[in-house]
Amino acid sequence: MDLRDAMMTGYPAGKSLIDRNRHVWDRYIRWGSAHPLKRRAMRQLAVSDRITEESKKLVGGAFGEVNDMMRACVAGGAMTAQAKRYTKGGFDAFWKGVAG
Repeated sequence: MDLRDAMMTGYPAGKSLIDRNRHVWDRYIRWGSAHPLKRRAMRQLAVSDRITEESKKLVGGAFGEVNDMMRACVAGGAMTAQAKRYTKGGFDAFWKGVAG
């Protein structure tokens, strides 16, 4: 299963912003855990200077709803206003997940 299918199957388009984010988050993490080599390849491609703008636009279009959802999250301003707090909280959650 590709990442888009994994994230978008059952996507709760009419639900709240938090419900939509949780749906994408859960499935993204599940997909990455199930496909570590694909996730690694995606990370490498994301920083490659060999990927054309046309290809980036195609991928962006495939994730249009997710991109729109993320823009709606950022538009609320919480991340900007509390970036340090959220950055620390995110890292703390990550560290507990990987280090126990």
